[in-house]
Amino acid sequence: MPNSNDLRIIQRDIVKWADDTIGKNRLIEKTLWKLVMEEIPELAQAYNATGELDAGEVGDVLILVLDLCHLAKIDPAEAVWVKMDVNKSRKWAAGHSGVMSHVDT
Repeated sequence: MPNSNDLRIIQRDIVKWADDTIGKNRLIEKTLWKLVMEEIPELAQAYNATGELDAGEVGDVLILVLDLCHLAKIDPAEAVWVKMDVNKSRKWAAGHSGVMSHVDT
C-alpha cells in the first residue's frame, strides 16, 4: 500500500482547525448534512456556471470528508484502497443517464 502520510498530515491539520474553530463536539449527522446540502451543491453550481471545477469548492468537500472520517474513526486512505480493490473486481457500464455504475450480478 502506498504511503498515506501526506493525507494523514492534511487530516490532522483539518481536525485541529475544526476542533479549535467549531468545537470537539461536532456530530457526524451535522457534518454530513453540511457536506450533502451545502458544499456538494456549491461545487455543482460552480461547475454549472463555469464548466470547470472550482478548486476551492473541491477543497471544501475534501475538508468535510476528511473530518467525517475522523469523527467516524475511519482511516480515509485505507477506506479508499479497500474500496478500490472492490471496484477493480466489479464490472462497469454506463447507465441510462450515461453515468458509469457497477453491474455486478
